[in-house]
Amino acid sequence: MDRNEFSRDRDRIIFSKAFRRLEHKAQVYSHLKGDHYRTRLTHTIEVMQIARSIARNLGLNEDLTEAIALGHDIGHTPFGHQGEEVLDNIMRGTDNLGGNLKYRINYYGFKHNFESIKVLDILEKKYEKEKGLNLTWQVIEGILKHTKTKKKGQKWDINRFIQCKKYIEKFLRYPDHSVTLEGQIVTIADEIAQRQHDLDDGLRDNDLKLDVNKIISYINEQIINIQNQLKKDTFNITDLDEKYYKQFSSYIKNSTPKDVLTKDMIIKYKLSEKRTIDYELWDKIVMDSFIVEYVVPDKIEIKLLRELETRIKKNKNCKNETYIWNSLIRDIIDYFIKDVTFNSLDKLKNDVKTHCKLQLVNLDYINCNKNNEIQSGNKKYWKKRKYFDSKIIDFSYSASEFDKNIESYIKNQILNSYNVNVFDGKAIYIVRQLFKAFYTNPRQMPKEQLNKLYQGIVETINLSNCNIILHGKKLEEIEFKTSPPMDINQLIKLLKLEFNKEELELIFKKTFPGNHLDLNYHFLKLIGGDYSSINKDCKKCDDQFNKKVIEKIFDKINIITVNDIPYEIEELQQQIIFIKCLLELHYVYLSIICDHIAGMTDNYANNEYKKLYLV
Repeated sequence: MDRNEFSRDRDRIIFSKAFRRLEHKAQVYSHLKGDHYRTRLTHTIEVMQIARSIARNLGLNEDLTEAIALGHDIGHTPFGHQGEEVLDNIMRGTDNLGGNLKYRINYYGFKHNFESIKVLDILEKKYEKEKGLNLTWQVIEGILKHTKTKKKGQKWDINRFIQCKKYIEKFLRYPDHSVTLEGQIVTIADEIAQRQHDLDDGLRDNDLKLDVNKIISYINEQIINIQNQLKKDTFNITDLDEKYYKQFSSYIKNSTPKDVLTKDMIIKYKLSEKRTIDYELWDKIVMDSFIVEYVVPDKIEIKLLRELETRIKKNKNCKNETYIWNSLIRDIIDYFIKDVTFNSLDKLKNDVKTHCKLQLVNLDYINCNKNNEIQSGNKKYWKKRKYFDSKIIDFSYSASEFDKNIESYIKNQILNSYNVNVFDGKAIYIVRQLFKAFYTNPRQMPKEQLNKLYQGIVETINLSNCNIILHGKKLEEIEFKTSPPMDINQLIKLLKLEFNKEELELIFKKTFPGNHLDLNYHFLKLIGGDYSSINKDCKKCDDQFNKKVIEKIFDKINIITVNDIPYEIEELQQQIIFIKCLLELHYVYLSIICDHIAGMTDNYANNEYKKLYLV
């Protein structure tokens, strides 16, 4: 029997090398701390199981849901989010590794969801001539959108992470959520998994001395606060479901001040013996009282919250603390899954006509390599497939507040702890030192990475149409395995942008005979760069001044696209093409190191650090 496209995608991800490496990548705690702490792999499996449960409840495609869930963290760095942050700072130009990077150039950073699609679409190799695993675009899009694709003041350039550029605009049209419900399910399942297992691992860490009974008291307190907040929300009669109309009509006729003027109402409306209650105020109070007494308790989100409260209280009476602890985690997972299911069903019922789009058959798959046979897809199924331009799969208000409360507790009591911060500190140090070592001398990386670096250099030269001549040789003629060390060292120096102003101008002259390059203030002004902080009348044009000017030139040309290059001036065009090529070569160099480190397990990264730095 033939598999469908999404089950094939799921299996390709499971059998990839990158998936196996998740076993020894930390979630919050190092796996060295104990056998039962979550790793990136067990986190992924738990996300998959939670997501599959919600997908089944909603009658959605479980194969697509599983594929997205299994691949969502496949591009994660070793040592959790600290490793990711180090690479992001380097690729954004905010960390120059203590001066090891001569120029601070913003290549738009590093983020694990973008790296995940790069791993699956480019870096993994299963076929003789093609890169990547040839996954469907629905899986790729869901993996990309499982977490933010934009942040305030930050953006990640998707063009750097994916082969096929055809669907990029459609991918990011709705940057905050996946356009498939299955993708949205994985996003919420990731949240649920993190809350329950971070709390579970924190309880397992004896050094924290967390008391499960105190945690239960905290949780019960939050549940009560959420219910009270819902009771305070004022409804209009028009907001009521029709099923309450008859009941409300009877209530308003038969209510007496004794029934309605409870202590909470007196406080809420600041009533006193001297204040006169007019008809308008009385109607408002009666309406509020009816909401509190009949409507709020009837809301499914409140019923689920009270069910959780009841189960936690019941299990708390057990004498076995391990059972109390395990049942608490189980009940939290169960609560979140039910809440997301009912809330999403309600939104689907109300919003589906407004927010869904019929799928276009010709947009089935992401792989657009003409030399490769594109998967045909299940046209009958996908012809009726709906896409959504808004977030449908979500928590209710109550569950969202409950989630925030648990997250706050985890941050304050667990992530802020000594053990976690010691581990994070080591992670930052090791990843920075590894990057520094490979940047200083890439020949300390495995042969496979050097081959990728060489291929990246050749591709960049071909795309930029700029055959840079370095000491009488074209760059593609210099190979890390066979060329003389002097030539390799010169290539590395170029990749690191460490040549000074005069040397760069000389290389340009060899590359474009008859033209010249002046990396000075006037050139910066000519290309429209930011010269406001540059003193044009500087008489002492030393290396530091030249470096500042060149960095501003690099900043401007780094954001220039091919279409922005002024082709009417051939000399200027050649100068910009040359500098753009240098920057792209520098990016290739940095990204190869990023990919190498991001693919490491914690064990491998630790061992590499020892080999590189310990005598």
